[in-house]
Amino acid sequence: QSLSREVPIASFYWKDNLNDIHTDTLSNILDQGLHTYLLIAKTIAGCEDTARLDLDVKPAVFSTLSQDTIVCAGTLVTLKSIINNPVEGMSYKWSNGPTTLCLDCLEYTFRSESGSNYQFMTTHPNGCVRSFSEQIKTRPNPIQNIQLTNDTSICRNVPLPLAVKVLNDVYAYTWDSTRAGLSCYTYCNNPIALPTDHTTYLVTIRDGTGCERLDSVRVRVKNSIPIDLGADRTICKNDSLQLNVLNITQPRWTGSSGISCTNCSNPFLRPIGSAKYILNALSQGCPIKDTIQINILTHDLIGGSNDTTICIGSSVLLKGLSNKISNWTPTTSLDNPNSINPIAMPISTTTYRAFAKEDLCETVDSIKVNVLTNTKIAGVNRTVCPSDLIFLSVTGEADQYQWIGADILNGQNTSRIQIKANSSAQYKVIAKNKTCVADTQTIKVEVIDFISLKDSMTLHVAANQPYQLNKTLHGSNKYIYHWSPSENLSCANCQDPVFNGNENSKYVFSILDPATSCALDQNVNINISQTCDVNDFFSVPNIFTPNQDGKNDILFPIPKITDQIKSFRVFDRVGDLIFESFDIHFGWNGLFKGVIASNGVYVYLLEAQCPQTGQSIFLSGDVTLIR
Repeated sequence: QSLSREVPIASFYWKDNLNDIHTDTLSNILDQGLHTYLLIAKTIAGCEDTARLDLDVKPAVFSTLSQDTIVCAGTLVTLKSIINNPVEGMSYKWSNGPTTLCLDCLEYTFRSESGSNYQFMTTHPNGCVRSFSEQIKTRPNPIQNIQLTNDTSICRNVPLPLAVKVLNDVYAYTWDSTRAGLSCYTYCNNPIALPTDHTTYLVTIRDGTGCERLDSVRVRVKNSIPIDLGADRTICKNDSLQLNVLNITQPRWTGSSGISCTNCSNPFLRPIGSAKYILNALSQGCPIKDTIQINILTHDLIGGSNDTTICIGSSVLLKGLSNKISNWTPTTSLDNPNSINPIAMPISTTTYRAFAKEDLCETVDSIKVNVLTNTKIAGVNRTVCPSDLIFLSVTGEADQYQWIGADILNGQNTSRIQIKANSSAQYKVIAKNKTCVADTQTIKVEVIDFISLKDSMTLHVAANQPYQLNKTLHGSNKYIYHWSPSENLSCANCQDPVFNGNENSKYVFSILDPATSCALDQNVNINISQTCDVNDFFSVPNIFTPNQDGKNDILFPIPKITDQIKSFRVFDRVGDLIFESFDIHFGWNGLFKGVIASNGVYVYLLEAQCPQTGQSIFLSGDVTLIR
C-alpha cells in the first residue's frame, strides 16, 4: 500500500509496530501473516493526524529455476523448475510473454532459435501468483544447408534409402529410435527405411561444440490392392486352365513351362506335370506377387501292364496307383469295388475300370484280365557261335518253370536260362501258371561250325630255335587270323607263324569268321627251355585204345618243343620189337605184322636230338593197350 501526500500536509511518515519508516511511500517485503501500519501526517501548523492500515499477507508458491544459459541456435533446450513449497491445489505454467508454453509442467523442452526470457508462474489455491524468470541466450549455429531426402511415397515392403548430409560433413547423425523401420539409428547418415505405415523420420545433426540441428522426412506407404490367384487346382493330364487376374499392370509369369504367355494377365496353363507358376506384377504402381500350384491327375490309375492273364479259379490284385480312385467297375467278381486295390476273381475275360475325380479332373483307367484254362508259353530257336554264353527264354504267363538240357549255367527254374553253347542241342521247358494245365516248349540251339580251341595253351620251345605254331591246326582260308603282339613271329596275320626267340612270351591268337561273325581268342604262352631235359621236349600217353572208334586209336609221341625224332620204337614184355617209326606223325595202330596185338603193357623208347647241344636224348616208359 502507499498513501499520497495532500496539501496542507507538511510531512508524514509510516510507522509499524516497532519502527518508524521515514518514507512517504510504504514498500516492503512482508512475511506471511497480519501486519499493521500507521501513517502519521503533519501540517505546517504542527497539527498531526494518524491513519491505520492493516495488511493480511497470504501464502504463495515459490520455485527455483535453472541458471540463465547460452546455447547454440537451434539446439534442444530444457527449461526446468523446482517447486520449493508445493501446495495441494496449486497450478503452474511456463510462458514466453503472453504465450503459454505448457500448463502444469515443471520442464519444457524446445529448440531455441533466438534468445528470450521465459517465465515460470505459480498460482496458490488462495489466488496468489508468483512469477520467476530464466533467460536463454543463443549463439550462431554453424550447421547449415542440410541436404535430406525429400518427402516421398513408397510401396509397401519396398525399401527406401534415406540420405542426410551437410556441406561440411563432419557431423554425427542420430535418428529418432522411436520411429520404427530404419536399418540403423546412431552414427548413420544413410539408413534404409522400410516402414509399415506412414512415418516421419527425425534426424539430429550434432557437431563437436554441442550445436545440433533437427530435420525430418515424411515417408508415406502406399497400399496396393493384393492379388489372389486362388487355391491350388487339379486338372487332368493334357487339359488346360485359364487364369484371369484383374487390376494389375506389367504382369510377368515365371516358374514351370506350359504357359501360353508370360506377360499377359489371362494366360492358359497346360503343364505336362504338377507345376508351380509365379506372377509378379504392379498394383497401384506397387509390386505384388502370388503363386499357384497346378497338380495333374494322371490317367494312369492302375499299376502294371494294360493287360494281365490268370488261370480260371485264380485271383489277381488290381493295383491302384492313386488314392483318388473312387470306385471300380464292373463290381461283380470284385471283393471291394470301392477299394484302391480290390481283388478280382473273374470267371471269364473281363476289363476292369478305375474311376477318379479331383477338382477339375475326372478320369478313368482300365486293365484287361484274360482268363485262361491252359498255360501258354512260346520260345525262339537260336543260332550261335561255339562257346557263346547266351540266354534262352520263353514268354507267357507262368509261375513255375523247369528246363531240361545240357550246359545250363543258371536260371533252371525261371523263365530264362543261361547256357554255354558248346554244341548244337535242344532245350525243353515245362511251364505252369497256377491252376492252368502245364505247357511244354522246345527251343533248338544250332551251333555254327567253327574252329574249337582251348582257352589257353602253354608251349615249351628251345631258345633261338625256329618253332612252328599251330602246325596241326586245320583252319580255313576264309577265316581272318591275328597274333598280338607280333614280336618274334614270322607273321602276325597267319594261322601258323614260326616263333624264334630266347625269352618267355605271351600271345593272343584271334580267329574271326567274317561270314558268321564267330570269333574266338586263345592265350598262347611260350616258355623257353634252356636245358636238354627230354621231358621238356616230348611226352607219350600211358594208355591207348585202338578199337577203331576214331578216338585214341593211334599211339603218337606228343611234341612239346620239337617234332623231330630219330626213332620211336615199341617192344613187348619179352623185348621183341613190335613197332618202329622215324617220323613223329606216323604212330602205332595196335597191329603187329597185320595181326591185332593183344591187350597188355608195352614198352616204348624214343630217341631225339637236343637242339641246344646236338646230343642224343632218350625217353622211355610203359603204355597199356586196351581194346
